[in-house]
Amino acid sequence: MAVEVVAVHKDVIVINLDKLGSLGGIKDQYQSRCDYLVLCQASRNAKAVFVELKKTLSQKKKGLEQLRSASPYLSFLTELSRVVGPADEQVPRISVRHVLIGSRVAPMLDKRRLSDSQVLPDKTHRGITVRRLVGERLRFSKLVGPF
Repeated sequence: MAVEVVAVHKDVIVINLDKLGSLGGIKDQYQSRCDYLVLCQASRNAKAVFVELKKTLSQKKKGLEQLRSASPYLSFLTELSRVVGPADEQVPRISVRHVLIGSRVAPMLDKRRLSDSQVLPDKTHRGITVRRLVGERLRFSKLVGPF
């Protein structure tokens, strides 16, 4: 699946976690991770958005688990920036969001009309809240939320 994101802020980094590869010291259960990590900063606010792409949004838990198990990668990158970054520069506090995007909704999930056809109600899964979006073209603000 491919998603086009429009109206993107200028200070955005997108990391394809599949291309990042495995990290030594991370348990095997965490090696199944989401597709992307989007990092963005506006003034002093920083956000990390874990993104998993699925063809169809359904009741299956695999996409939710992939989002949940990706957090060690943000921890690794944060620690790396502390080690290799300027000593006098403080790493900003990062708020984290998890987003599951599908190009369509499974019939089982599509039982009620929604006011915004691209946004399903958030789902809580094992301690994380996952925003579920539908579509192949999304505004950046839907992905990361307001700053």
